Amino acid sequence: MRSRAPWLTIAVVLSWCALWITISTSLYDRGPAINAWEVERYEPIAEMRQPQNDFAAPNSFVFWLSYFSPYLRTGEFILGSFIAQLYMQLRTWKPAGLENAIGIGLFLVAAASMPLL
Repeated sequence: MRSRAPWLTIAVVLSWCALWITISTSLYDRGPAINAWEVERYEPIAEMRQPQNDFAAPNSFVFWLSYFSPYLRTGEFILGSFIAQLYMQLRTWKPAGLENAIGIGLFLVAAASMPLL
């Protein structure tokens, strides 16, 4: 991004997150259609067998596409690039007292929620 405005980078990050969540979660709705396509092209060996959940078996094409393929990891890489751009724009900026307190509070909430997860 050529922009030097952090607000524009934040808008791009939020837009990208919304777009990528829509794209990646749409695979969950299309699991059976993807399964039919893969069986047609790769024979029954690629079919979803003995699923451990409602989505796909761990050795199926759908599972590979959703969790391991570089195609869906590209969106995460691009998001990381946008976040790096935001960091570069804000690296010399010093947070005020209220912003620092909000950051510490959010960190404590996140740390306290870890045992619950």
